[in-house]
Amino acid sequence: MRKIETEELIEDFYELDNEYKIPLIDEEAYAKLKVKKRKALATVIFNAHKSPDVIEGFLKLADYFKSIILKKKKKFFIVLGSILFVLDFKE
Repeated sequence: MRKIETEELIEDFYELDNEYKIPLIDEEAYAKLKVKKRKALATVIFNAHKSPDVIEGFLKLADYFKSIILKKKKKFFIVLGSILFVLDFKE
């Protein structure tokens, strides 16, 4: 099985996000973003390199909660009250 590169996975993420029509705020849209993991009561981290289905599951989660997705570097975040969901593209 060939190793999927991070950039390919991020491209797949953007394609799927476009299909689901989930609002995405990335570095081009904001001046400064601080995500305070210490303030969250629960943090759920998804590793995008485990399976391509992880990306789709993360997007379905945002769709289910009618949330927006925030992007900082190679991480995507869904903030729901005191729960922080993180999709990490780090290997």
